[in-house]
Amino acid sequence: PIDLNCLNPELLGKLADLLSVDDLDDIHDRKDKLVSRLYMRKLEALFSNHDHVLSRCAFCGKLFASKNREKLVCGKAKMFIDFHGNVIAEHVPSSHW
Repeated sequence: PIDLNCLNPELLGKLADLLSVDDLDDIHDRKDKLVSRLYMRKLEALFSNHDHVLSRCAFCGKLFASKNREKLVCGKAKMFIDFHGNVIAEHVPSSHW
């Protein structure tokens, strides 16, 4: 048995860069000493880019990435019609979250 709590953050970051999310799903970490820390590093790398800001919708409460806001449909948002005749109901970021 090896104690994986002693891995430094730099090494965890390198491991997270090398492994895909599918690879992390395949790892069986019975006591969850490593996998959750690798997921955390992957999320930190993803959200370090300012295009990937996580927001919560003020109408439905679902989480969404601000970069994909125009592509997602909110079922509880006010619907409006754009200049091309398309019906649009977008998520609106909550200012309190």
